[in-house]
Amino acid sequence: MDRFERLSELIESIYSAPFEKFGWSLVLRQLCTLFESDMGHLHVPGLSNSKNALSILEPFVPDVLEPYFSYYCSVDPRFGITRKRDNRPRTRKDLVDDAYFRKTEIYNDFLRPLSLEQSLVVPLEGVVEDSNFLSLLRSERRGPYTTHDIDTLAPLVRHIQKAVVLQRKLIYHDRNALESSMVLDRIDHGIAFVDASRRVVHMNRAAQAVVESGDSLGIDRHGFLYAADESDENKLATAIDSAIHPAAVPGLETSSIIPIRRENDKRPLEVMVSPALPERYLDIGRNIRAVLVIADPEARIAIPGSYLKERYGLTVTECNIALALANGITLNDYCEQANVSLSTARTQLKRLLHKCGVKRQPDLIRLLLRSPLGLLPKS
Repeated sequence: MDRFERLSELIESIYSAPFEKFGWSLVLRQLCTLFESDMGHLHVPGLSNSKNALSILEPFVPDVLEPYFSYYCSVDPRFGITRKRDNRPRTRKDLVDDAYFRKTEIYNDFLRPLSLEQSLVVPLEGVVEDSNFLSLLRSERRGPYTTHDIDTLAPLVRHIQKAVVLQRKLIYHDRNALESSMVLDRIDHGIAFVDASRRVVHMNRAAQAVVESGDSLGIDRHGFLYAADESDENKLATAIDSAIHPAAVPGLETSSIIPIRRENDKRPLEVMVSPALPERYLDIGRNIRAVLVIADPEARIAIPGSYLKERYGLTVTECNIALALANGITLNDYCEQANVSLSTARTQLKRLLHKCGVKRQPDLIRLLLRSPLGLLPKS
């Protein structure tokens, strides 16, 4: 393979790196081969989901040594000088006086023991942090990096910078998607997003639980949502089609609520189907066309007791009474379950109502049902 073919392959690898697990390692290996280097180092803070920085060395170095390399990067005089200049590749001798550099900590503790006397350093601009760099290192026996090496590497820098910016955007999108999923998972109602072909793009935990129960809704092997009951399936399909293509189903509202019967004696699910604007849900999927909200009338209302205590100053017993009433349990039934007298429970209920700032049980239930406390993590 000639030098031109290697450069073409390298540029292709650079733009593939943000999408591949070991993409940047491959880029460094190719750079080391092209520039006859013994080691390559790419360091970009904030460019990894799992670490504070994307910091890769080739040949591979165990993660246990990563803190040492991060430290040496922080005390390396080459990078402090490089930040003040343009992003043209420079050799170490162009950046730091040789006699001074041979007295530094990084040279004596890191570079000299590995016989990495020669280095070519490239600052990566276009990203926020000022300690972004690419460094190629090789031994003295290979000789210094030449002007030809610098001229060959210089045009590649802009491609590397673009790929770094692209990966930063991908990381930002992934983090937003994760945050969106975490919020949706806190909602007790099931939420499902479908695309233009009726395939499910994303579901929260409550919707997954409904599907996994297997008594009402399911997802086939092609990813399509369906109702177990045939007549309900026809209604659900029509409602989803109406939400996805409002003008294609005349005479129907674009949003509708469909009761979905179950195979047991439980009350039917209530499924609201509404159209979705794709640009509002880019964090979850790029082709979302409809949103389904699945309400289970049999589901218990889950409000963390610890937050009720903190918000209203309730005791454990008062929290239990509040949650029982919110879930449709009468005070008499609660007394039987808790093995307490009705007069004691009424006294506790009176204190509970006072702390919550309401006067009647219906007001308390309304307060709890409308409270955002149900969106907090369950203890």
